[in-house]
Amino acid sequence: MPIYKSKPVHITAMQWAGYDRTRVLDWMGRESPAHMPEGCWLKQNEDPRITPSLMIKTRSGESECRPGDYVIAEPDGKGFYPCDEAVFEAKYELVEDAPDAD
Repeated sequence: MPIYKSKPVHITAMQWAGYDRTRVLDWMGRESPAHMPEGCWLKQNEDPRITPSLMIKTRSGESECRPGDYVIAEPDGKGFYPCDEAVFEAKYELVEDAPDAD
């Protein structure tokens, strides 16, 4: 039986924590602090003490990015998709940390 391995690919991603939403939403390309990036919205929880999830319209439908999950930019730059924290950390390692924009 043939055996395959993943091709090495570099991605850009940010972890969604909810409390630092400005940094993530700006990275995703929102026009202003009063707007959400195209195809995204916040899903509030019944308990207001719980951080909201980020809903992302992906090529395969709507996906929920829960606090702790990662937002990954599509390789072609035409969208984003969420990735579970455990899956992300098992599959990816940091290659280069982007310098702060400040």
